[in-house]
Amino acid sequence: MRRLAVTALALCGLALAGPGGLSAAQPYLIGGGDALQINVWKNPELSQTVTVRPDGMITLPLVRDIPASGQTAMDLGKAIESRLSAFVNAPNVTVTVMTAANYRVYTHGAVANGMFPLAAPVNVLQLLARAGGPTAEADLSGAFILRRGARIPVDLEPRAGGSATPESYPELEPEDVLVVPFRDATRRVLIAGEVRTPSSIPFKDGMTVLDALVAAGGGTEFADLGAVRIVRARGERREVEVNLARMLKKGDLARNLALEPGDIVVVPR
Repeated sequence: MRRLAVTALALCGLALAGPGGLSAAQPYLIGGGDALQINVWKNPELSQTVTVRPDGMITLPLVRDIPASGQTAMDLGKAIESRLSAFVNAPNVTVTVMTAANYRVYTHGAVANGMFPLAAPVNVLQLLARAGGPTAEADLSGAFILRRGARIPVDLEPRAGGSATPESYPELEPEDVLVVPFRDATRRVLIAGEVRTPSSIPFKDGMTVLDALVAAGGGTEFADLGAVRIVRARGERREVEVNLARMLKKGDLARNLALEPGDIVVVPR
């Protein structure tokens, strides 16, 4: 019943968010790899479909190179209009994000584990719906977001007469990890982020970071193994960095840190 309740609430949140389940509360910021449709009204020869380069720039006729990363589609359109005004009388430019490559969020724990590329922000409840809802073993009241080393509590437990509405839950930022812990997580280790199979692994005495990485199928092609983080929940909550790239390159297994029950291993992009 708890799973059905939270999933129904999340689906309601998707409906409120509009087509595709995307929230309009926060504009999308363009990033590297995004595909953009640039339409210059009444000037089809200047209209282009372009991809934002790794340096954050795009190239257009007459405009040449112009920064795109970090801007909204509307702001970029105005910047292109400003450049084109030297060549075109009163240019009218529309920028549409066709494919968003840099907005990825993750789910982990007592929920379908995976990576979700998004075209615009969603909140935690909407992401939970996309992942198919929590499992029967989920501790919804203990859910949290991992964001750049910070742990942000999010109570997803449905309560009778509660004041929370689907749109009141916090929106996710790129590279956020939504963790829904198991009710009995004391003997588990979670591994999330850029790994082949984000997983909740039964803890075994002597388990190491490398063991967890192998159990998750290794890192993806985008994994930054030099900046692996362990979020440690036992005792005083803290974060530990492990440079697995250096350890594997030099064969220095002495730096293969031992894990503790309840640890969360995050492999960043």
